[in-house]
Amino acid sequence: MKRILFATLLASISSMVAAASIEGKWQTFDEKDGKPKAHIQISKAGNGFQGTVVGVEPTCAICKQKNLVGQTILTGLKQDSDNEYSGGQIRDPQSGKTYKAKATVKGNRLEVRGFVGISLLGRTQTWKRM
Repeated sequence: MKRILFATLLASISSMVAAASIEGKWQTFDEKDGKPKAHIQISKAGNGFQGTVVGVEPTCAICKQKNLVGQTILTGLKQDSDNEYSGGQIRDPQSGKTYKAKATVKGNRLEVRGFVGISLLGRTQTWKRM
């Protein structure tokens, strides 16, 4: 009985640690209408993490016009703590502008903040783990 309890506890801890990882596939959403837009694969790249567009929703006209699949839009994020990442850059595919970036994993959600200068001067998008 103790072994089963220990194994269950170990599995629970492992799943919590895995849930805090930024690595994986994420769904982005349109800020105006809330509809899904693109699929971003975040993976380890050198000393940090990067995010590449691996798919777009059929309803996202701008995604198709800009031919986003294959483009890296998130670079250089470094892990600060179990669920917080900073020091990166994010490119707005619509405008082509690049901003500083930080991200926080909250369960199956990723809060990605793009900003100019200081974090107060920016906006946050919430992505959902796929």
